[in-house]
Amino acid sequence: MEDINFLKPISIKHKVRLGPNMDGGYVIYEPVLSDIDALVTYGVGWEVGFEEHFNEITGRRVVMFDPTMFGKYILDFKLFKALLQKGLIKAVFEYSYFVWETWTELNKLRRRKIIFVNEGIGIKCSEKYNTLENHLKQHQLIDKQILLKIDIEGDEYSVFENNDTFDHFKNVNQMIIEFHNLHVFFPRFKKIICRLREDYEIVHIHGNNWGGEFSFTDLVEDNTILIPKVLEVTLVQKGRIRQDDIVEESSSNPSENLDYPNNPNSHDLSLNYLLINNC
Repeated sequence: MEDINFLKPISIKHKVRLGPNMDGGYVIYEPVLSDIDALVTYGVGWEVGFEEHFNEITGRRVVMFDPTMFGKYILDFKLFKALLQKGLIKAVFEYSYFVWETWTELNKLRRRKIIFVNEGIGIKCSEKYNTLENHLKQHQLIDKQILLKIDIEGDEYSVFENNDTFDHFKNVNQMIIEFHNLHVFFPRFKKIICRLREDYEIVHIHGNNWGGEFSFTDLVEDNTILIPKVLEVTLVQKGRIRQDDIVEESSSNPSENLDYPNNPNSHDLSLNYLLINNC
């Protein structure tokens, strides 16, 4: 650990927030949206406000992946049968309602071109995981312009440390990544960010206050700072940012009207030590 300068974003205009003003909302660079053919997201859980907002304002397709929401199928017949055999009538009704509600919601989203896939991203194909390359091929996205969002609870490190993943970023013109457990994986995190910055500019960062903070000694500045253990990073492909959108002055972080606490019952985390002047 030497310094934190590798993480400093450039200051730009025309950033917007998509999704709720709490956990599940993210900040993006708006002008790139007109070039995007599809949003691909990994790790959506039950919060799809970002995906719905993107679809609402662009009308473009969304393909969202998550292997953790239920088993191989929405209805786990073995579980349903076991509940019946044990005479757990209340549990049978509750589980049946969950299945019906999930099926109904996924079909409602599908009619809006928001597709759910019961798989996650991995470095090789397995039962409920597949590679970025295969997912792009399966959904006819290999040559499309993509907005990529990844929030996979720590598995992002193995994905971004795989060279094959980077081979398929050519058409990813903007990405949002949520990095977890920085207090454990900071050296790996730094290597990934530095590699991404060869082709992308960081335009926004935000600390997720659910994770708390850890102490970091910046040897260049010779001081100790608090860094969020979970960090949301927005990157835009170099050459995609309009020159007149780059500004010299820096705004505070968190940014007013863009950033909100992921946990609304706790204060947001300051990253003002990362302010930078672009001149």
